[in-house]
Amino acid sequence: MKRYPVNNRVNYILNVCRGKRVLHVGCTDTPNTLRKIEDGTLLHIAIDKVASVQYGIDLSEEGITILRNHGFKNLAVVDVQQLASHDPFGNVRFDVVVVGETIEHLPNPGLFLDAIKSVLGGADTRLILTTINAYCAARYAYTFFKGGEDVHSDHVAYYSRRTLTKLLTMQGYEIEDFSFYDIGREYTTHWRGLHSGYLLISRLFSWFRPEFASGVMVKCKLADSA
Repeated sequence: MKRYPVNNRVNYILNVCRGKRVLHVGCTDTPNTLRKIEDGTLLHIAIDKVASVQYGIDLSEEGITILRNHGFKNLAVVDVQQLASHDPFGNVRFDVVVVGETIEHLPNPGLFLDAIKSVLGGADTRLILTTINAYCAARYAYTFFKGGEDVHSDHVAYYSRRTLTKLLTMQGYEIEDFSFYDIGREYTTHWRGLHSGYLLISRLFSWFRPEFASGVMVKCKLADSA
């Protein structure tokens, strides 16, 4: 059985975005926008430093306003599932589209994956998608010790390697690269006490079995037949 790597999520994204025209979907990380700007962990800031130009969309008007107030441009409040019918940037085509920790919030991921095709620049454009791993060891540990589920109030689904791959291929995408990732500094800065213990469990288990890591991450492109 193939062993997939456990990569640093932010470093992986930045390496793909370097020197590229980037669309960042879910760019505000609401409701944590201001805190992450202040502690330097907002992904939008990191991408902006390496991309040739960056655009950002989010459903949160508050988050977009905060980014604008901190000097960021090329921003729009858009429902990503309606992107095909409402292009806020005037038919700009992108080299890289980053969708970080977003798809688990969407009730209709197929509609989104179809909509995002409208901003993909062509055969050389890549979609980077990261999301929570359905088999994250930290969540198993939480359920074992605490009972119940450690689930974000806005999440409607979690994905594994196989289910995310199936979804993407059904929607006309070709997977180029797959890896797992553990939660990095952008999250650990506010995980304290007992929760930090769960993260340690996740990292320990993922060292033996990457399938227990915190998240899953794919780089893909439109399939030739899409």
